[in-house]
Amino acid sequence: MATISGKTNYGLIDYCRKQLGKPYWWGTSGQISTRPLLQSLRKLYKSQYEKPMYANAESQLGVKVHDCMGLIEGYFWSDDPNSAAKYNSNGFADTTADRLLASATEKGDISTIPEIPGLSVHMKGHVGVYEGNGMVIEARGHEYGVVRTKLNERPWTAWAKIAQLEYQTPQQAIAEKKNIKPQKQYCAGLR
Repeated sequence: MATISGKTNYGLIDYCRKQLGKPYWWGTSGQISTRPLLQSLRKLYKSQYEKPMYANAESQLGVKVHDCMGLIEGYFWSDDPNSAAKYNSNGFADTTADRLLASATEKGDISTIPEIPGLSVHMKGHVGVYEGNGMVIEARGHEYGVVRTKLNERPWTAWAKIAQLEYQTPQQAIAEKKNIKPQKQYCAGLR
């Protein structure tokens, strides 16, 4: 599976950080919450949206909303952290947390997680994004919204590299942010 141009592990982390504190809505991937969207979701996912916890959804209109997999999809489907997601765009297909893990070619038991920001972390039916230094950003559920949690305080079972992301080193990410092009290396030597 090829990486998607311009989509990096550090870009995913930046996107997720900018979603912290925003609501979790089942079946969403970075759309701006509106009354028509909420009405549509209530029809599509009736059993979810009938739960008492969604009684406050009307008070959450006007902001980006995600479910757990939608936090990752929202990054791929949005031009920037504040723009509305365009469903199934940018070459990243709609998927589930479990299918994302199953399709990964680089993955392992959570006890072997490498210190690489932007890895996905998994438990059955749920996914989060490893921020690094033992921290995860996840759309945890409607009661919580998008939150930062400690990796070792949640029952994660596996990690994976998201195949469509370019995994950069910290130095590459800093250079890209500053728009610094790599310089040609010259060395003195004999002709």
